[in-house]
Amino acid sequence: MVISADSYLSPAVRTAQRLAPATHIMTAFPPKRFSNELQKLMPASFSIGRAKFTGAQLPEKVVDPETGHAIERPEKWA
Repeated sequence: MVISADSYLSPAVRTAQRLAPATHIMTAFPPKRFSNELQKLMPASFSIGRAKFTGAQLPEKVVDPETGHAIERPEKWA
């Protein structure tokens, strides 16, 4: 499964389909994103709703318990 609407992935999808024609490849488009080119390559595509997408994100801040190093999610991902 490809989770993207970036059409620059099309050559990689074509290569994967050529190398493994029996493999089912599909794409899940992030909220408010779409690619006609990817949908043509992978007709079993679908869109991910905002609630599902947001609910699958890591917390706003993740702290490494060993080092105390904190990584924060970009605000635009909220």
